[in-house]
Amino acid sequence: MIKFKVGNWSGGRVAAWVGLLVACVLSLTGAAAPAPLADVAINREAGRGSDLFVMVRLPSGREVPFFVDTGYPGTVLDRSLESELGPYRGTTAVRFLVGGETRLRSYPAPKLSLGKVVLQTEATVFTHDLQQIYPGVPVAGILGMDILQHYCVQLDFTANRLRLLDPDQAADPAWGRAWPLTLHNDASGDNTYKWVSVRETLAGEPARELRILTCGYFDLAVQAKEFEAQRRAPAVAEIGPTWLCAASGRFGGEVYTNLVWWERTDRGHFGSPHIGLRFWSRHLVTMNFPKQMMYLRRTSAGPLPVVTLAQDYFSQSAKKFLTDLASDGALPGCRSTDTNRLHDLSQIQLEVDEMNPVPPEDRPYAPAVRTFSILNAEDGLLFLYTVVQAHVSTGWKLQRICVLNKQLRVIQDYRVP
Repeated sequence: MIKFKVGNWSGGRVAAWVGLLVACVLSLTGAAAPAPLADVAINREAGRGSDLFVMVRLPSGREVPFFVDTGYPGTVLDRSLESELGPYRGTTAVRFLVGGETRLRSYPAPKLSLGKVVLQTEATVFTHDLQQIYPGVPVAGILGMDILQHYCVQLDFTANRLRLLDPDQAADPAWGRAWPLTLHNDASGDNTYKWVSVRETLAGEPARELRILTCGYFDLAVQAKEFEAQRRAPAVAEIGPTWLCAASGRFGGEVYTNLVWWERTDRGHFGSPHIGLRFWSRHLVTMNFPKQMMYLRRTSAGPLPVVTLAQDYFSQSAKKFLTDLASDGALPGCRSTDTNRLHDLSQIQLEVDEMNPVPPEDRPYAPAVRTFSILNAEDGLLFLYTVVQAHVSTGWKLQRICVLNKQLRVIQDYRVP
């Protein structure tokens, strides 16, 4: 037997060396990083012309789309969901990024889940008519900083995934360069306003606190004085009354191209410069809020190409509805084994000139109506299924089944009552 002499080493030193030895062994054996607590899909057009959203599960088990927005202090649900909440608690003054301070209805926070994770919420959530903020977008809620602050959140725009990681796990070198985060808790209205910033520069100015927003199709939002100064800078194109496009800028010493500036009119900490989703989507972003650290691994110097302004994520939701019908034998012309061949005819690839982006408030959104097709290999018949979602609070409904023959002539057109 081989004996090791520990000598006068303390238990702490021994434990430290054992930990180091284990870490070395794991690195040499290529052991995988800890599995994410949650790993869910984000919409394909996130950072490519649209905001970022995920499917959140309500206490009823129904999954509905929520925007993920570090610019919101609290979690907001659409008023259509008030019937699923607890007793009404009155109104609370909440300050929004756009529109200033608003009094929102407040309710006890329901159990919200992302993947397998039951999200840690505060005692209260707010409700609002989200169509006032996102007209035409069937969104059911907004995940704000009151929830996000408890997690290590990773945004992967290459794989179109959002992951919740263990805040206590060691940083992975694959996450990229580290930046300290600052979490702010400012008094606003009846409650504390939470926001997050990183100290850096994007336009050659001295380093300053830049507010992090996981929303907005812009790279940098500034107040009027700075916007006017940038307008007169070389290699800058004016693309709208409150929009500029700069040829390049630097963040963390790296050069980025085609940066869209947006003029803000807010005051106070709302008037501080904001970096939007158009910039963050050029990276693998890992924000460890409990440890107040952010990691960036750049994947693109320029903006991601605009994929579509139609809502691809709702296409996935509609396809799941049809798949469930086929599994129950309730979808004529489509068996449960054929659903992988369902094709969404509503997905339209739109070509957008990056030098002329559509401002978020003017951007059109496709209605929640989708038409899918499937070709029956046995008889050559083409089946078209039209589904509709009247509102985010309701499920999908099969509206029409149209059958075409090999000559693409309609032989049956059935409207579902």
